Amino acid sequence: MGYSSTAVFDMDSKLRNFGLKAETIHEFLIQLEEEFNNMIGSVEKYGGFYIGRYETGNLSKKMVVVNRENRDIGNQTWYTMYERCKNLKNQNTNIETGMIWGSQWDRTLIWLTESGNKTKEEICDSTTWGNYNSSVLDAMEGSGTIRPTGYNEAWKAANIYDLAGNVWECTTLANNSHYRVMCGGSISNNKVSDRWDNGGAVIPTYTSGSKRMPCNVIYKISATKIAINF
Repeated sequence: MGYSSTAVFDMDSKLRNFGLKAETIHEFLIQLEEEFNNMIGSVEKYGGFYIGRYETGNLSKKMVVVNRENRDIGNQTWYTMYERCKNLKNQNTNIETGMIWGSQWDRTLIWLTESGNKTKEEICDSTTWGNYNSSVLDAMEGSGTIRPTGYNEAWKAANIYDLAGNVWECTTLANNSHYRVMCGGSISNNKVSDRWDNGGAVIPTYTSGSKRMPCNVIYKISATKIAINF
């Protein structure tokens, strides 16, 4: 599911403090709907979307980056990460950037299997290519603790690093009108497809250690393209 509804914690009094342009629940819902529709239009026009090669870094700063060896990939609220991802494009008016939608995350996993980069079994249990306490084979090197982006070459799929483990990935998807959905697992979870069924949901106003998530998706920008056949 890719549609992002507002959550209980999207209260008017809070939205005004997050620099999201929208200051009310109604305005924020309209904003999310417009962004989702723009994303769909972009996918239809370009035949897919682009996903950042690395987890988004410099989250504590106004301008974020997507590059190797960045350690500033967590400890922010969902609202901060949502705003940071929107600003990733900086002054470039030819592209749009933003936090990944639930439908894009699902499509990325499907694409990994369709392209032969991963099997369905590796999607369900990603201990061979992710940073977990239970990582195996080449993925064991440096595993079990949060690492900077691109730390281990074994922790990638189709040249996208850290989809599996390290820290949770934030999405725009809401869960039960209370939470925002997290994907990809963390160092203590070994399923890249995990969502709310295994701790993969967070109250959007909270900041909490390794359970804080970087955001990953860029569309209409040169990175790794997730192709979709229509």
